[in-house]
Amino acid sequence: EKGLTRAEACTVVNRMLGRTGDAAQANKLLTLGLFSDMTAAHWAAVAVAEASVSHTPAAGSGGESWSGVDLTKMTFQTGFHQVGGQLYYVDHDGKLAVNQTVGAYTANSAGALTQTAASYQMANVPYISQIDNIYAWVGCEAVATLMGLQAKGYAKEVSVKYFLDNLPRHSSNPEKGFVGSPYVPDTSKRTRTTIYPAKLAEYSNSYCGGDAVCADFRGTSITDLQRELLAGNCVVAYMTLWWEAPYYRYYNIEGTTQRLVSNNHAVLVCGYDPNKGYFISDPYNYYNRGQVHQYWENAQTFEKIWNERKVGMVLR
Repeated sequence: EKGLTRAEACTVVNRMLGRTGDAAQANKLLTLGLFSDMTAAHWAAVAVAEASVSHTPAAGSGGESWSGVDLTKMTFQTGFHQVGGQLYYVDHDGKLAVNQTVGAYTANSAGALTQTAASYQMANVPYISQIDNIYAWVGCEAVATLMGLQAKGYAKEVSVKYFLDNLPRHSSNPEKGFVGSPYVPDTSKRTRTTIYPAKLAEYSNSYCGGDAVCADFRGTSITDLQRELLAGNCVVAYMTLWWEAPYYRYYNIEGTTQRLVSNNHAVLVCGYDPNKGYFISDPYNYYNRGQVHQYWENAQTFEKIWNERKVGMVLR
């Protein structure tokens, strides 16, 4: 007496009409993220794809073989996807890259990527200091983000002070907003003065005219990070001040005690080269007052700290 689910309804109708679907193409489309609530591993994945993807069916061994599937008219999950050992890229609008250059990659007519260069560095990344004339001593996450937004063509007329002053705030939980003031370090070390990537991405996207440019990038591997950089994207990486080893303190987060990195610092990563390492636009130019503080950081140092935390926000 219960209602049919989408999966059950598609399965019933397909069986009635003798439609079996193209398992290989269904797997590709769902792995690319055609549906936000269904993966290629779902028991009805092929049935749902058969019922929802426009195609011309032809009889094949063990099922249908589709033709006429137009991937350019579909919306997928943003980012990189690996299907059958082949890499694909979906931009922040959810569109699969086809017949185009994507940073150090070239996408063919089916969207499959070929890496054509070993390194890539974003051009024309503006430099914004968190110290010069603003003195936002602990505002590195937001300042690094504003550099990335402007490099991507957004928030061009937004001042760093306006961007900092309008950050969402919270009394103790960085997951819900910036804790403390970006202008005032907590010398008592009782509050974790930062904002976490998900909330920062939500705030930053409000400057992107409806585009979902920024996304939480926590938990990702070095390989994933390198792919984003090679695709011409940038990452606000939560690293450590002066690239020192992370050290920890205990902080009160909404009544619970959490062990968190104390020497937190965020930088904008906007290039990768297997020989030089990672290109950094560092808002904390303490020893370079009034100067642009952009440099290559060696891969060994960067990757060791990244792997310790794996915290960041990607801008696509």
